[in-house]
Amino acid sequence: MRIDLFRMERTQCLYENEVEYNLSESGVRPLRLEELLEGEDRAGFLSHALKYPESNGSPELCERIAQFHGVAASR
Repeated sequence: MRIDLFRMERTQCLYENEVEYNLSESGVRPLRLEELLEGEDRAGFLSHALKYPESNGSPELCERIAQFHGVAASR
């Protein structure tokens, strides 16, 4: 099987380090946890349980989107 060259990806690979602002980057610079928590309540952060988020968004997010569009939220 022959896979054609993905030109956009190839162009990004060639020039991603040559530009001042890379608007095509999909990742972010990694942070250490201490950088992420700088100035925050560390104990409060550390008390949160790790879990998968709701796939259709949190109830708060749905409510805020509904308010923005002027409709009642439904779940």
